[in-house]
Amino acid sequence: MSLDFDTVYQLDQVPDLEDAKVTTSYEWEGVTYELRNHIDGWLLVIRSTSPSASIHPSLVDGEYAFGRVIVNALLSTAGTRVRWNEQNQAGVTCDSNGTRWAVAWLQAGRPHFHDFDDWRSAHTALADTLEAMAKKPVYTGSNMEDEILQAYLRLAASSTRATIDRAHLGDTLREWQPHIQADRRVADIAKHLDVDRKFLYRVFDGTEWCPRYTPAEPHQ
Repeated sequence: MSLDFDTVYQLDQVPDLEDAKVTTSYEWEGVTYELRNHIDGWLLVIRSTSPSASIHPSLVDGEYAFGRVIVNALLSTAGTRVRWNEQNQAGVTCDSNGTRWAVAWLQAGRPHFHDFDDWRSAHTALADTLEAMAKKPVYTGSNMEDEILQAYLRLAASSTRATIDRAHLGDTLREWQPHIQADRRVADIAKHLDVDRKFLYRVFDGTEWCPRYTPAEPHQ
C-alpha cells in the first residue's frame, strides 16, 4: 500500500514504519517527533497519546512539517510570547519540570526552535531572535504593515532585554540585601532607584524585579 500525501495515518496503518530511517527527532513533554526517510517519501511521525503519521513528497516539505508541528506545540504553551499573526510570532516556553527551556518562532511562516537551560539564556535568545526577525522579510501582505511589524519586533526585543536587566538588578539587590540592611541604607538605596521602601522590600523577598514566567494553558 502506498501512502497518500494528504492523509493522516495511525501508526499501525504505515507499512515498514520502523524500517524507515530516522533522520531527525525531537522530544518535548513526553511527545516525540520523528522525521523518517520512508519508501513513499518523508514521514513525519508523532508519538503521543494520539500517535499519528503523515507522508511528504520531499525533504524540504518533510522538514517544514516537522518544524511547524513542533513550533506550534511550543508556542501553544509559551509564557513569554510576541505575536503579530499566525505567520510571524515568537515565544519562550518551559517544560513542566522547570528545567528545560525553548525558544520557538515563525518568520514569514518558516519554523525555527532551539533549546536552552535556563530562563535568562532563553529570554536573551528571544530578544536576539526578535531583533533578527526585524531585519528580515516578514511578508504581512503590505509594505506599510511590514514596516510597522518590524518596528514592533524591535520594541519587543528592547522590552525583553529590559525584563532581563530588571531581573539582574533585582538579583544584585537581593545579593547585597544583608549589607544594605546592616548599614541602614534601605531608604537611601530606594531613593536612588526611585522606588519606595515597601517596594524595595518586595524586591528583597523576590516578588518584584525577578525572572517572571507563567506558562500558558495548552490550546485545545
